[in-house]
Amino acid sequence: MPLNLLGEAKMSKIMGLETLPKIPIVDFSKENLKPGTDSWFPACNNVWHALEEYVEILGMLRY
Repeated sequence: MPLNLLGEAKMSKIMGLETLPKIPIVDFSKENLKPGTDSWFPACNNVWHALEEYVEILGMLRY
């Protein structure tokens, strides 16, 4: 039986998820990651998506 770190009450509020939510990870290790470069725009999109996902996870876990 897997360890339930969130507790039964909080897990019951996360309905429909197959796995526990994870904190999003964004890779900033590219050398050319500077504003205006080709690698900058995908990185910005990844950060935006990660923030949206993390805020949604926090909202589910809040109550």
